[in-house]
Amino acid sequence: MHPEPIFILGIPFHLFGIFSSLSIILGYLLITRELRRSGIEGDIGADYLLAFLLPAFFTARAAFVVSHWNFYAPAPLDVLKVWEGGLVLSGGLMGGAAGVYLFCLIKRLPFGRVADATAPGLALGLAVSRLGCWFAGCCYGRPSHLPWAVTFKNQPALSNVPDGPLHPTQLYAFLIGIAVFAALLQLRKRKTFEGEVMLMGLTLIAGARMFLDLFRGDVYAPMSVLALSVFLCSLILYVGHKSKQRRNLMRVRNWGLLTLVLVVALNSACLIATDKAVRGHNLLAGDVATISKGVTTEKGVIKLFGPPTKVRDTDTGSEYLYEYAQSGGLRWTAIVHVGGSSQVKSLVVWFDKNGVVEDYAYKVN
Repeated sequence: MHPEPIFILGIPFHLFGIFSSLSIILGYLLITRELRRSGIEGDIGADYLLAFLLPAFFTARAAFVVSHWNFYAPAPLDVLKVWEGGLVLSGGLMGGAAGVYLFCLIKRLPFGRVADATAPGLALGLAVSRLGCWFAGCCYGRPSHLPWAVTFKNQPALSNVPDGPLHPTQLYAFLIGIAVFAALLQLRKRKTFEGEVMLMGLTLIAGARMFLDLFRGDVYAPMSVLALSVFLCSLILYVGHKSKQRRNLMRVRNWGLLTLVLVVALNSACLIATDKAVRGHNLLAGDVATISKGVTTEKGVIKLFGPPTKVRDTDTGSEYLYEYAQSGGLRWTAIVHVGGSSQVKSLVVWFDKNGVVEDYAYKVN
């Protein structure tokens, strides 16, 4: 994979941003085509895009901050530094849906029909955006020795991606997203009620996220709960609508299928064994707290944490990077995640030319 960013004529281009923009463009083109195909009159594409993107951006940022609050709690104003990255796609979906609903109320448009026109473009956009995650190294997988496992190289100094081969979960998400996109295109040709395509899309997207959490190395409990909530709500609404249309034996079968899925989702545990991996010396918060700016020396830091993972010379001295990662073991996954947890810690220490600590940064995920 290519390191982030790439430079063209000396100008840095972040591939995550490029693919995010591409996902918006492709989604917009497809959605506007589907709106016209569904009989929505007028040129509402630009207004619709704004109604979706603005609330989606804020809720995507809010979801990221909530799931990384231990990082933002010491410096709450860093929440505003959106240029440093930090958006959660599933969180953005919630805000985008609310924005579109209000847009339909104001424009007096049938929400179900607009939602159905949105679903395929949304699935395609989510799939393409995962290619940006692939290049940026976020949403990474757990350690794996499968033939298609990947190793991220040329990482930024504070990257949390563990060394060694990992599941390429970004590519899993891309392929699943394309499959969902294709399925929704077929469903829209034979849908039986307004909103069916969107409900099925949300069910498949949320279900895919729950499945991918089995292989991801950066699973956050709030996002897992959100995915489960979306999955259950959309599935219940979908089956409920289908049941209203078929007041015969099919109704019993639909609710039987729903019960089966709920039992599997809520009570069936998936017990898997992940490859055990530990990298680096454990960076204990208590040890980090003993570092004193202007007092602690390089020898003192090495005594605490051992040899650094990386060393870089700076204009004013030097920089030590320490990284610690552990994952693997038995993992039971249903609504909650027990065992097999992953933890990544990073410590960067800056020294002046005399080998005395100028500053340091400690991060735990």
